[in-house]
Amino acid sequence: MKGFPVRFLAASGRTKEAMHEAKQIEFEGVRAKVFRPEYIIVIAAGVGRHKDLARIEQLMTQARINRTMLDDILQRYSLKLPKQSEMRHELAQLSFEEKIRKVSELIRLSHKVKSHQLPCSLRRTKAIEVFMSERKRARDV
Repeated sequence: MKGFPVRFLAASGRTKEAMHEAKQIEFEGVRAKVFRPEYIIVIAAGVGRHKDLARIEQLMTQARINRTMLDDILQRYSLKLPKQSEMRHELAQLSFEEKIRKVSELIRLSHKVKSHQLPCSLRRTKAIEVFMSERKRARDV
């Protein structure tokens, strides 16, 4: 959308609730909703792929997480966060090439996020969405 990668999700269950709780923003004249990091974590925990574990770990260390809210959502959907040691073990199973690819994507992502001059409070959440869009585009090529 206007040169900025966007991710569209079907709204049902956790995603529907995330949409309802999303923050309304305007970016370059376009209205959009940005998921709270707690919901991104819950959605990723429900899927549980390697890249989802990486997303959870990244958000837990880089975003401001309302832990009470996160625990409440996880409990309502009968989900648990993997322990950090489990996440690292899963990530350790990736091949060297996959790890290099992830680092390269994160470096590209950080440059894109910095260049868009987003408000600081939205920058981290938007970074995750940009990362996921870039990842999908790389897979499709």
